[in-house]
Amino acid sequence: MEFKDWVLYMFQKADLNSINLVCTITDSIWLARNLTLHEDKVSTVQDIVEIATNNNNRLRQVQENRSNMQTPNRQKDRSVNNNSNIHARNVIQQPSDQSQNHQVTWVPPPACFYKINCDASLANPGEWGIGIIARDEMGRTIAAATSRLPGDSNALEAEAHTLFQTVAFAKDLCLRRVMF
Repeated sequence: MEFKDWVLYMFQKADLNSINLVCTITDSIWLARNLTLHEDKVSTVQDIVEIATNNNNRLRQVQENRSNMQTPNRQKDRSVNNNSNIHARNVIQQPSDQSQNHQVTWVPPPACFYKINCDASLANPGEWGIGIIARDEMGRTIAAATSRLPGDSNALEAEAHTLFQTVAFAKDLCLRRVMF
């Protein structure tokens, strides 16, 4: 079984705690790879495990805080808003197509801020794919979300809708001092 097939299997069959663990471990391995590749910094297995453990604990805290902040109009299993199927989950980053020669870099926010990036794609005819990721000043993933929504081929409308969902996502997570 290839890694991507295993990850897809995990997302379909595993419970949320297992998915979170897979995502935080994979994210930590990816971070270590990028540190080695771009900054010539070598991470030990212990470093990777510590980062994954810390990120998994932080993700669990965010999810618990979300559950504990219920109001009478809010349900535990509720997504970001009632009109979407966005659920908070870590996102596994895929390496970009190697035939492209441009380099994408992420610029961290100032200390004590969060940075949220989002994007929309015209996934299939009549469908938008959206992705949102929130990170702290160290580049650690705080929360992330993906969703497929009905939509037309208007890219500007898809991006605007994604930005709206991103603001709702930040509000739902009670994040303050956010940069988009």
